[in-house]
Amino acid sequence: EPDVSYHGVVYTEALGPAAYIGRARVVPLRNTGAALSPFNAWQILQGIETLALRMDRICDNTLKVAQHLQKHPKVAWVSYAGLPDHDDHALAKHYMGGRASGLLTFGVKSATGDDARAAGARFLDGLQLFTRLVNIGDTKSLATHPASTTHR
Repeated sequence: EPDVSYHGVVYTEALGPAAYIGRARVVPLRNTGAALSPFNAWQILQGIETLALRMDRICDNTLKVAQHLQKHPKVAWVSYAGLPDHDDHALAKHYMGGRASGLLTFGVKSATGDDARAAGARFLDGLQLFTRLVNIGDTKSLATHPASTTHR
């Protein structure tokens, strides 16, 4: 059927057997852009010079935080691929050179008998160093509570 967003093209007529892959290629390019702006390209070049150093530090610090949380009496569980007891630890060692990432998850035990969701909210309310945001992939240290934000 004609794609009105692409001047009425019928992919099977225009591309034949490659119709599916052709559409999969051109539609995202149209929607997201095929090239970076000069400023964005410059910013990437500035940051990429120190990316390896920053990732080493991020992974080292995340492992230390995960190890600390594992020992904390108010933490129910910790999930971090850099920990030896994680299901994907061997994959992280093999594919990522022993570095897992800067992302970890953990559960907070409820001290007052209320549910884990309320305990998680109290934990986030007490944070001072981390920023409470839903997005990930920022330059800041972020904390999010999926049960009350993205996983309702």
